[in-house]
Amino acid sequence: MLFNVLEKTLGDCPIKILNYGDKNAEVRFMVDYSAQIAFYPDNTLFYCDYSALKSKPALAREGDSLLIYLDEKNPDPLAWSGFTNVIAFEDINLYNSTLLLIKNSLEMENELIRSNKELLKLIVSNRPIQEIIDKISSTYDHYADILDNAFNILASSSNMTKPAVKITEDIGYMAINPNIIKYLRSEGSLDKMRLSRFPVYIEDEPRKTYVYSTPIYLGDFLNVGFLTLFVEKNEIIPPVMLQHLQDTAQYLSLLMQKSSVNMTNKATYFTHLLSNMIQGAPNTTSSYKERFAVFNYDLRKYKRICVTPIRDNMSIAKDIDLLASTIQTVLPNSVYVVYDSYIVFLTSENNVSDLSANDSLNDFLMHSLLKLGVSGVFEDENAARDYFETAKLALRHGMRTESFKNIFFYDDYKILDIIDLVSESRNLNLICFKPVIDLIHADMGSDDSDHSLVKTMFTYLNNSLSVQKTCEELYIHRNTLYYRIQKIKDIMGCDFTEYYNAVDIGITLQILRYLKVYDVYQVM
Repeated sequence: MLFNVLEKTLGDCPIKILNYGDKNAEVRFMVDYSAQIAFYPDNTLFYCDYSALKSKPALAREGDSLLIYLDEKNPDPLAWSGFTNVIAFEDINLYNSTLLLIKNSLEMENELIRSNKELLKLIVSNRPIQEIIDKISSTYDHYADILDNAFNILASSSNMTKPAVKITEDIGYMAINPNIIKYLRSEGSLDKMRLSRFPVYIEDEPRKTYVYSTPIYLGDFLNVGFLTLFVEKNEIIPPVMLQHLQDTAQYLSLLMQKSSVNMTNKATYFTHLLSNMIQGAPNTTSSYKERFAVFNYDLRKYKRICVTPIRDNMSIAKDIDLLASTIQTVLPNSVYVVYDSYIVFLTSENNVSDLSANDSLNDFLMHSLLKLGVSGVFEDENAARDYFETAKLALRHGMRTESFKNIFFYDDYKILDIIDLVSESRNLNLICFKPVIDLIHADMGSDDSDHSLVKTMFTYLNNSLSVQKTCEELYIHRNTLYYRIQKIKDIMGCDFTEYYNAVDIGITLQILRYLKVYDVYQVM
């Protein structure tokens, strides 16, 4: 235990430093000076009353330290002149409480040293990362994470006894809660975490917990991750524990060097792997699923590619990482890469995930003024390149025709994509089904402002010619529906319910949607 650590532990105790030498003198042993009969190892802290010290010959060596209770007035400084560090107390209660505090701190430190040795053995023997984080958690008796530099969680401890229930809920995302990210950014703690070589204390008000984040370095300069310890509100972590958190982070630097993949951390590895997928690079060694599993990402059966464009005001790398890691918390089972002016997410599930029903994702995109393009579902990892293109197309067509939305699914815009390709060689107006145009003009020229005829035709076709469903959806009587159907047929001059006519109607409405010459959403 270092003496500067001791000072911080003592806090505001009214101690009197009579002779102060090496501020960083280490303390490893405690000995009652009045009872000693032989020399003790270096880094010994002696303690006794002044009267006992005065009656014994000076056996102190340079570097030894002394805690002394001044039980006499006007003590002679020569009595302790052989000690490098002397801390004196005039209050017997403070003297006794300090002895107890130092004794407990030394016991804690010895236990932490022993635990860190065991931890190092686990790391060197290449034990699973989950086992290692659980070991860290049990050592400190707190909930812990190992994070990479992009704030993705590599592993989460299973120790849930200390933290608040909210932490347990957040862990379902397997990523840092957006509250943490928001707080880090607003308070400037994000930069502190990345730049500091010591534990950074973060008071996470939204979740009423405290966070101690300790950087993990490879060599002297490369920050590859963080060991993060969560503690309960108002709980104070002893400085000796913070010192050993730093030691533990140094051990974890070994863990971050995955020789099997020749990568420094998970974020770099996923960037490399996902970039290969969306570039269509052939996978010559092992399957993508096996390679993703190296860093505990479970690549499941049904996959989607999601993209959000990088705006001009997100040019700083840390802002992009912050945004991406926050979206990742609400996007199911996802990893991401920055590629081709987009943040590209790969998300996978065992069942086809309905992202449109993801309220958390919708809310975040809406409040952040962001748009997300989503590909269709695919199973073959080698198809990622094509589906990356369709996610970009979904974003393009969605922003062009339905900019009020936050999420654009390619499946909703496939027909627009086909029309876009046709428009390069054909006049789209010539492809439109003229009876539909006649019906629209008749609708627009009528006193009815709600496009009742076109809407009735669309609803009737969309409900597979079901009279009951159409009436329920339009809130009209059956006789009204029969009257409108006959009127539509008279205006169009054909039976719109016939198959090929219905196909022409659907294509025409989509062309008008693409050309933005008619508000199709009023009838859909």
